[in-house]
Amino acid sequence: MKHHFNFIKPIAAHKQREISRWTKISLTLFGLLMVIAAVTTSKQLLTLRDLHQEHAHFQTKTAAFNATTEKQAQLKKEIEGYKKKLGKITEIQHGTATSTTYIKAITHALPAGTTLQSLTLTTKAIEASLVCQDTNAAPAIINTLLATQLFESLKIATLCPSTVGGKPGYMVTLHGKIKS
Repeated sequence: MKHHFNFIKPIAAHKQREISRWTKISLTLFGLLMVIAAVTTSKQLLTLRDLHQEHAHFQTKTAAFNATTEKQAQLKKEIEGYKKKLGKITEIQHGTATSTTYIKAITHALPAGTTLQSLTLTTKAIEASLVCQDTNAAPAIINTLLATQLFESLKIATLCPSTVGGKPGYMVTLHGKIKS
């Protein structure tokens, strides 16, 4: 026969009541804290849901605004392009020299008996080959062209005797800079 011995001392009745009281208070406080946490979390979740709804609402409202601002930026670029084109047109119409202006000035500056053999005209420079009857015609042409205010500088590059069409003359090459 086996004997079971109980070596654990029984807890006094007033201690059992204290332990029961502390257990009930602890469970009550734990439950209360869980309820408070649930209420707080639910409020935060509701706020989060409302913010998502507002965000979606404002995105739909601002989508049209974004499209409008993109179109406005595109129109501004177009307007700037048109203004540049208009500026170029008004420059050409109101006195900015074109290649025909330079050619007309050169042909009007040539005295009788002088012929223009070749003309190279770039945006910044000019080279003209002329056949003159005498050596004094070249400086007179340079002075006439400088007086038009179209050229910054002109000089005689070469001056050599030539016979064109059986007539004696001088082949003159002029180099110069165009005013910008």
